[in-house]
Amino acid sequence: MEYRKICNGIVIIKKFLSIEQQNELINKIINPIIDKKYFWKENGELNFMNLRGRHYCNLDDYEHNELLKNMSSRLMKIVQDIDITMPDCNPTHLLTLYYKTNRGIGWHKDNGSNDGDLDSPVISFTIGNSCIFEYKPYCWNTSESTINKQNKFNKTKYSVQLDSDDVIIFDGNRD
Repeated sequence: MEYRKICNGIVIIKKFLSIEQQNELINKIINPIIDKKYFWKENGELNFMNLRGRHYCNLDDYEHNELLKNMSSRLMKIVQDIDITMPDCNPTHLLTLYYKTNRGIGWHKDNGSNDGDLDSPVISFTIGNSCIFEYKPYCWNTSESTINKQNKFNKTKYSVQLDSDDVIIFDGNRD
């Protein structure tokens, strides 16, 4: 494994998942979601603007949730040794995305009511094809009081290639 702390709140672990673990995730987690047609509308289109399939639910709803919970717990112990700013968390939900093309999604902020707990890191496993993951760290204006603290996206765009077996953990840039 190779560890990369990009900045406070963003850590990449290269080669975290063995081929056996990737296959286990596909067979026990991803294939059952596809088989239950969570990604598809009745007319056969993908459920998110016909560009990607999206399924989000509580880990307790999965038959093999201990696999994800164990991997995530192990991962968070590693990440907190690399980046002490990462908060403790117990993963509770899984968002699974299936992309029909290489288009991906545009810039967005995961702050919707169904995007999880805003105080917890996002753990993203890459399985399948390699991809370019682009991000703009969130910048906090620390010159203001905590109550009036303003935040904005950094204008600088960063890119990193994620391969099948990589994990990225992000909790926002809190420099």
